[in-house]
Formats: sequence, structure tokens, C-alpha cells
Amino acid sequence: MNQKNQSKSFRSNFQISICHNNLTSAFIIYIFFLLSFQLYGQSGHSNKIDWKTLGNNDVRIIYPEMFKQDAQRVLAFIDRANQRFSDSLNFNIRPINIVLRGQTVIPNGYVGLGPWRSEFFMTPPQDQNFTGTGNWMDVLSIHEYRHVQQANYSNRSLVKVFHYLFGQGGWAIGKTIAVPNWFSEGDAVMAETKFTLNGRGRNPQFFALQRAILEEKGLPKFSLARNGSFKRVLPDHYLLGYTMCNYLESAFGTNVWARVLAKSASMPLFHPFKKSIENTTGLNFTDLYTSSFETLNHSFDEKMLPNQQQFTRLTKESKNPTFYEFPFYYNDDLYALKTSYNQIPQIVKINLEKDSVLAHPGITQEAFLSANENFICWTQFSRNPRFIYQEYSDIVLMDLKTSKEKIITHKGKYFSPHANRDGSKIVAVYRDSILKISLRIINAQNGAVLNDILFEKLENISFPRWLDEEHVVFAAQEKSMISLVKYNVRTNKLMILIGPSRHTINQINVYGDEIIFSSSASGIDNIFLLNSKNQIFICSNSKTGMYTPVKHNDTIVSSEIHANGSPLISFTPILETFEIKKDAETILPKTGPDLQDDSSDITISTRGQEGNFSRTGGFQLHSYVLNPDNVTPSVQLFYENLLGNIIGETTLLYNINEQKPLWQAGISLSSTYPVFGVNTSAGKRRSPLLKSDGKLENAEFREVNLGTDITVPLRYIRGNYSTTFNPLLRLQYKYISQVSTIFPLASDPTFFNLGIGFTLRNLKRTAYQNIRTKWGQELSINVQKGVTKLSTGWLNARGALYFPGIGKNHSIKIDVQYKQEDITNDYKYADNFQYHRGGTRFAASKARRASFEYMLPIIYPDFGWFDLIYFKRVSANFFADIAQYSVEDRKQKAYSLGTEIYFDNVHYNEYPINYGFRISHPIDNFVNQPIVFEALFGALF
Repeated sequence: MNQKNQSKSFRSNFQISICHNNLTSAFIIYIFFLLSFQLYGQSGHSNKIDWKTLGNNDVRIIYPEMFKQDAQRVLAFIDRANQRFSDSLNFNIRPINIVLRGQTVIPNGYVGLGPWRSEFFMTPPQDQNFTGTGNWMDVLSIHEYRHVQQANYSNRSLVKVFHYLFGQGGWAIGKTIAVPNWFSEGDAVMAETKFTLNGRGRNPQFFALQRAILEEKGLPKFSLARNGSFKRVLPDHYLLGYTMCNYLESAFGTNVWARVLAKSASMPLFHPFKKSIENTTGLNFTDLYTSSFETLNHSFDEKMLPNQQQFTRLTKESKNPTFYEFPFYYNDDLYALKTSYNQIPQIVKINLEKDSVLAHPGITQEAFLSANENFICWTQFSRNPRFIYQEYSDIVLMDLKTSKEKIITHKGKYFSPHANRDGSKIVAVYRDSILKISLRIINAQNGAVLNDILFEKLENISFPRWLDEEHVVFAAQEKSMISLVKYNVRTNKLMILIGPSRHTINQINVYGDEIIFSSSASGIDNIFLLNSKNQIFICSNSKTGMYTPVKHNDTIVSSEIHANGSPLISFTPILETFEIKKDAETILPKTGPDLQDDSSDITISTRGQEGNFSRTGGFQLHSYVLNPDNVTPSVQLFYENLLGNIIGETTLLYNINEQKPLWQAGISLSSTYPVFGVNTSAGKRRSPLLKSDGKLENAEFREVNLGTDITVPLRYIRGNYSTTFNPLLRLQYKYISQVSTIFPLASDPTFFNLGIGFTLRNLKRTAYQNIRTKWGQELSINVQKGVTKLSTGWLNARGALYFPGIGKNHSIKIDVQYKQEDITNDYKYADNFQYHRGGTRFAASKARRASFEYMLPIIYPDFGWFDLIYFKRVSANFFADIAQYSVEDRKQKAYSLGTEIYFDNVHYNEYPINYGFRISHPIDNFVNQPIVFEALFGALF
């Protein structure tokens, strides 16, 4: 995993940050404002899955029936983890449910607070640098269960008060105040490394970017390292946390974090974790940060090989972070997969003046590209339009002679494809519906499977390559170790060429009868070569780390980690013989007791209690939060079941346009097709009434609704575009009361209402610096009509187009909206029309608005203030609104010009949030109005 990507490492849903203040109502509103952007309901698996359970007093595994063996292994490994972790955070363990997701292709896992559960996404990565050579499910078990123990151990004192007051969402808030995510993830990586013979603490790639930064730029300020940057490449909080956790444990023992967490949970809200470290150890936090990385830098020096060789940079230097991977030659020209902070991935022809674009590969679960003669291959991510947990990875083949792309497979789980020399066959890693792994030979013309070679004992296969027409080489993982093997597809004979060991063997490539690859065997990732006589040579002597090699004549080209990206480097191989040892050492000194053992020999536990699990099981109220919407701010209560397919919400909101409160509640069952939901609402309403004398008067009444929704939420991912389509059919029963006798509603206070509409979005994916999409379309249409003698009817339509601006991070948006509801109607629907910015709200039968927006970044400050707020980016949105409001034959035109300034900040060194202000100059019928200043909170682009 290169640092250009947003972190694909294990995520934790309870990472929600708070800015310090006194325990006042303003502070409570603020922290729930942050929380409202974190909580969400996950759903989207077929109701055909037969769910089972396996558990004990500490954990219950919820799994599809075909993954019983995996559930048994997870339970056994967590049992072992509890024994291993008993020296520190094994306190007051609250039982947790773990859901195994086997239909996904993106490797991940998380522990969530709101609701309290964990999910494991079971398909392992191809790149061993992601988490090391360990068994993927073992790594997930030990890492994620460490998060469980962290959350439980910190659930005391003030954290527990938040938990009692505001449910699991309050627990999440309290934990985030007390425990920064750098500790949560760093300590979990420590667990991987300390308690197994694998883990990222033994992976040189985990430290490669930090090594480059220390070499080229020195140690950055903690605020920069902690919060990241839009203009600089920085390691994530996993590396930051691991380095400081390791240093403090080495100095003060393995129980130091139990003492720190206990104090942090009971200290004041302003940086309790820092203060707790200082009170517990007497060590100043700045000194901790500096000393930790001085120790890390010293360990880097110890692993450097002598006799630096000469490298030639082949790619242009750029101020914007740029990453080149998977180079290949075609007609003696060099090509590569290129990504930068302001551009999505593209395949380019390398030129020191300006790269030329060959193709734009689509969204993929991992960066990958392979080449052979005239053909290149990659994979493309997609998912079932209805069920978000049913994902696919398919093969794309490109003929370099014609520059034509072809999707070879459909709805498959293929990884690391490689075409043979004439492009007639493709070899790829394949996972079936129960995640059994095989090597597949595929007809490149029609996608037919020519040979499916199942390897029962292997945990994973990575980077298969054609050696010749009969032989394929690949990295094979068995018992948490990696071997380089050669397989004869005609005779089915397997030969081990290198290994097994716990060193990575990654990104294999072939040059004639030679095999080159990147490996961690030297302590820093370098390029190695295996010749036809089975001799291993080390080819490079990198200071940081070299990856994705290709050999061309007598030179090797590879990607090398630098402080501002990963350029392509050319060098003459040193070709020194090398012996790859079995075990990998930790980069930093080991801490704590030596509890490491071979997890591959773990005995599968059958002590857990087995059972069936209902798809609706575990439904609970878990959180209560504030949602600071610009039109309808609200307090929300969230309900959800353990599988995330039943989601409920109760909301008390205030409609700013109508200046009236309203409460509403709803629940939806998303595992059905279509999705069914029921909803109800009640509250006061205010709508304009046109009186007989032609004057408008606001009429007030009370409204109660009871209804049902039917929708089919669909999401398509194809290439670089994501398309969502959500049609909706709603039937409501409305009861109107407390109405003045002169108001027509008084004569017929009840009626049925029918609503129909849809929302359609088609958006191109964005690069890291892109403020919003460069290409896209949005359209929503909603119609409401009452089945009653009363005059009713409401239409709202809105559309938007996105275009690229002048700069790479500039964006143009054209937005139009139309609303129609006759002002003389007996009943008025809730008003959610966006009026021209800064202007007056008009009561109208028809309202039209068109907006032009030009958005661009202004500055990337990378500046913090007392660890309270960190400014990463300031951007501007220049807008012009044109509106027309009509009542019968009268028309009111209105205009507004203005600027919106947005701040992308990190609050409390933890939580990214966007807000800003708007300056508008409204003009109604060519009459200038006073300039309006408005604050914007939680604004979404």
C-alpha cells in the first residue's frame, strides 16, 4: 500500500474527535455536530444468506453457513488473543458481535460504536506489504479485537458518563476525547507484531515513507505528522502510533498504556491523553514524539547496506506529490501507472517533459498493472447494484497495438491477471463464493475458463506471471509464510523456488528465464533476481524501498519511495548472492514479554456455542445525535440491527423556512427487494394562504402523517464513474387539525397522499486534492398529490452538471431547481426549495433558480493552533444565482452574487470537518439589497 492512497488499513467507527471547551450546552452541540457526520447505517446483503452464530462469553461470530471453519478459527484466535492481552487491557470486557463478510473484495475490518459490533471483510489483499505475510483472518482477529479491548478499557469515568447520557454514540464521543486514533491503531499494530511472528512492525514498507522523509526533510512537526496535508506526503496515524507506542513500552513496560488510559478517561476534556502520558511517565509529549522517531531513525541506519549504487531518475520532478508504479516497456518506450494528489490513476508514457496519457483504468480494490509484449492487464472493481456487500473484481485487457480495452470477465473475483505473450490466455488468481483460492487460465477472447487449478492448502496466491507457455510463477502463502513457486500448467507439477519464509515476495516480474521481485529480506525492501540456476541475487541497495520492478536489457527500472512520492528509478543491478532467512525481524526493538509463536499451528476451537441467527437479530437503539442541517437542523435517535439491514431513526427537527418544529420516525427493511419502510411524523406547520383580497397570510395548523415507502436503491460502479439511482413511491395518510375555520383544511382534515420521485447521480471519482468531481450529472424529481377534495399538488425538480475548471483542482457546477405549488392550494407541502442565496424567501406558485459556481482551492496552510484546530485547506466558491418567483400573473426576478469561503480543518487533532462563511449581494428586481453575511456549517460540496 503506497502512501498516496487513503489509508486502506483497519478502520474504527469510533474515531470521532472533539474540540476542547467547558461542559456547556454549546460544547455538547458542537461534539454532537461532529458525531452526526460519523454515524451511518450499513446495509446491503441478500436475504438468501443463511446466517449462523458461534460464540462464548466474550464474542459471538455471525457468519454465513459456508464460512463455519473461518468462524471457528476467528473464535480460537480471539481466545488466544485474550490470553496474550491479559497483561494490559483485558478489563471489563463487554461481549461483541463480529460479522464475517465473505462477498466483498476489498480487504478491511472495523470495530464500531454505534452500534457496538465488528465486521471482517474476508478477502485477503494481494500485496503482502499491506499487513505482512500472516493469515489474513488471523491478522484481522488480533488487530480488531485489540480495538475491542481498548474501547472497553477506556469506558470508565467521564467516558462512561457520556455512554450513559447519550448511548453508544456518547461512548464513541467520550472515547475519542480520551483516546486519540494514533494510539488505537498504533497499539493494534503493536499487537500484530508482538503476539505473532508476522505483523506490520516487521514490514519495511510500513516505514518506507517515514524513512524517506527523515532522509530528505527531517522530522516534521507533530501537528503536521498528526493531521496530514493536501500538499505533502506523510505517513498515516498507524505508523505514528506504532512508533510512539513501541518507544513508551520499551521505556516504561507493557502495562504503561493501561495506566495512561485509566487516567485519560477521567481527566478534563482538554487533551487528556497527552496530560495522562505526562502524568504517568513524567515525559513531556514533545520529547516523546522526538525521541520515538530518533530511535526509529537509528534503527534505519543499522539496516542500511554499504556501498550505495548509482540510480537514475526517469520521471519528472513535481511539486505536487506524484506516484509511479508498475512500469513496463513497449517498443522501447517506458510506461507506468501514474497517480498524483490532483489526478486520478492513469497509464502514461514516460517523458521528462510531459507524460502522455494512454488510458484511465477504472476503480480497483488495489493498485495493479501487468504487461507482456503487446498486452497489459488490470482489474476493475464493481458491485451488485442492490447489495453493497456483494462486490466483484474483473479483468480488463488492453491491446497496445490498437489501444483498445476489453472487459474479459463479469461478476468475478479475479486478482493480479497476466496475459501470455500472444494475448490469447490470461492467468489470474480467483476466489470462489466460499473464498477457496485457485489459479485460473482464461481465454482472453471470451473469458471462458480453460483451467481452474485449486490449491486446498494455500491461504493466498499473489502476482502470477507466465514464465513461458507451460509454466507460471507466483507467490504462495501457506501457514503464514511466503514461497516463490513455479507451476507447470500441463503436468500440474509444483516446484518451490524460494522459501518458505516470513519475508514478503511481492510484485513479481519475468525477463526471459529470470524472475525479479521486491522483497523485505534485506531489512529494507529491495529488488531481487532469481536466475535459471535457482540462484538468488540482491540487485538494489535502496535507502527507502523499491517496488514493482521491470528488467529491460541490462538495467532494472522500479518505483522508489521518496518524500514527495515514488518516481521511477533506473539502475544497473549489483547482483550479489543473497540468502533469504526464514524469519523477519521487527524494525524497532521488541517490547514486552516474548509471547510470539507460530499462529499457523493454532487448533480450531469447537468450544463455542453454535446457533442460528435471524436476519433481524440484535435490533437496538444505539445513539442520539444532533444533525446541524442548514434548512432542517435536528436531534436524531438511531436504531439498527447487527447485520445493518434494519435501520430506524426518530428525529425532532426544526424547519427554518416555516419556523416550526416537527418530529418524525421511520424504519426500513433493506434486505428485501424492493426496500420497504414505514414512517410517521407530527408537528406544527405554517404555509402561505392567498386571501380573497389578494393578500398573503401565513396560516398555521397541526399535521400528523402515517405512511409507507417503497424504494429500490441502486448503485452502479463502472470504470471511474459511480452511478446511483433511487426511485421512491410513498403513500401517506395525513390528519390535519387545529386549523382556523376560514382555512379550507378545516372542512376536510384527513386525506391520503401519494408521492413519487427519483434521484439520479452519475459522478466521476476524485483525486485527493480535488474539491469535488470534475465530471458529473445529478437529477431529482419529486411529485406529491393528495387523494382528496382539497386542492393539492407539489412538484420539485433539481439538476446539476459538473465540469472541470481551468486548474486541475478547479470545478464548475451549474445547478437548476424548479418548484411548482399553486399558492391558492388548500394544502401546502413542506418548503425545501433553495432560494437565491442571501435573498428573501418568496411565497410563490412557481419558483425557478439557476446557479453558476466556480470552486477552487486558495491555499494549503498546514497550520495549527494549540492542538485545537488545524487548517489544511482554504477554498473559495464564487457563485451567481438567478431566480424567478411567480404568483398568478405577477413575477418577481431576483439575483445574487457572492463568495463562499470553506475551511478544511482538523479539530482536536482528530476529526476532519468543513465549514465556512458566505458573503452574498442579493438584487431583487434590479434593486440592490444589503450585503448578507452567513455562517456555513457542515457544508457539503
